[in-house]
Amino acid sequence: MSQAKPSLTITDVHAVLERHWRQSAENVSAIEGGNFSSVFSFKIEHRDYVIRFSDAVDAFQTEHYVADILSSQDVLYPKTFGRGEEGPFKYCISERIKGSVVADLQAKQKIELLPDLVRVITDMNQIQLDSTTTGFGPLIPSGNGAYDAWESFLTAFYEENQTGTFWENWHELFRTSCLERDVFNEIYARLLTFR
Repeated sequence: MSQAKPSLTITDVHAVLERHWRQSAENVSAIEGGNFSSVFSFKIEHRDYVIRFSDAVDAFQTEHYVADILSSQDVLYPKTFGRGEEGPFKYCISERIKGSVVADLQAKQKIELLPDLVRVITDMNQIQLDSTTTGFGPLIPSGNGAYDAWESFLTAFYEENQTGTFWENWHELFRTSCLERDVFNEIYARLLTFR
């Protein structure tokens, strides 16, 4: 995907937070990471938060829905406290949950973390959705899936000739990495049987 993370200064972030919260934030600092957004931490009234900025058209549209449904069912997930637009960027403010990024941990730490990770993913899988929820694939702001049928979602997700998405040219991995086409095809066929 060609999307670059927005470039903002600490002064820019202070200004956005001042407008949003109507008070000054403390300890504003950039956080490394964030694949598609620029992330900053800050404190207001002794509570820790993060603010993320993105220039994607649909950035953070479903964030509030996901945060509410997961946190209301006791799944560890940061609550959101607002989102908005600042010039060409969208932003989302959420609580900061203490911890580390899994990718930054040592191999032994990752192995020790696996049972907790499996538990959290299992908890996410067990959440109760509203009985009117429909669709498959990525969530849209209503909380429904973007595709009416499972097969439509899979076909679109694994399409070979994607442009302007994170997965652009992903079929090149069959030539340039250890990804095996026959193994992928078998798994893809199995996925198609689920509904």
